[in-house]
Amino acid sequence: ESLSTIQGDLEKQPGVEEVVYQKDVIENLSYWTKAIRTGGLVITTVLVVITVMLIFVILSLRVGMKRSEISIMRLLGASMWYIRGPFVYEGVSYGVYGALIGWVVSYTVLLYLTPTLLSFFAQLKVLPVPPVILAGMLGGGVLIGVCIGIISSFFA
Repeated sequence: ESLSTIQGDLEKQPGVEEVVYQKDVIENLSYWTKAIRTGGLVITTVLVVITVMLIFVILSLRVGMKRSEISIMRLLGASMWYIRGPFVYEGVSYGVYGALIGWVVSYTVLLYLTPTLLSFFAQLKVLPVPPVILAGMLGGGVLIGVCIGIISSFFA
C-alpha cells in the first residue's frame, strides 16, 4: 500500500533518475492476498462453528446414554469434575485428532500445489515453506483444537 510513497521518496533522492517497480504484479498480489484472507476467514469461521456443534452433539448424545450412570455416581458422592472429566477428555481428543488430520491434509495440498505456486510466485521466495512455520501451524492447530474440544464439552 505504501509502495507509491516509497517510489516518490526515492525519486526525490539526488542521483536517482527513475524508480522502476512492477506495479501490476504488486496490485495483483495484493488483490489475491486480500481475497485469500477474506475467504479463509469465512471458511475458518464456518468450520469452527460446525466443529463446535458436531462435538457438542456427539458429547450430548454420550451424556444422554450415560444419564443413569451419572445419576448413580452423583448419589454416591462423585464430584462434578470426576463426572465431567471423561467427557472433557473426549472433547479434547476430538479437537486434537481433527487438528492433526487438518494439518496433514493442508500439508499434502501444499506439497501437491507447490509446482503451480512456484510458477505463480516466480520472483518471490515464499516456497518451500520452512519447517519451523509448519511446526508452528501444527502446534497452533492442536492448541486451537484443544480449546474447541474443551468449549464444546462444557456446552454438552
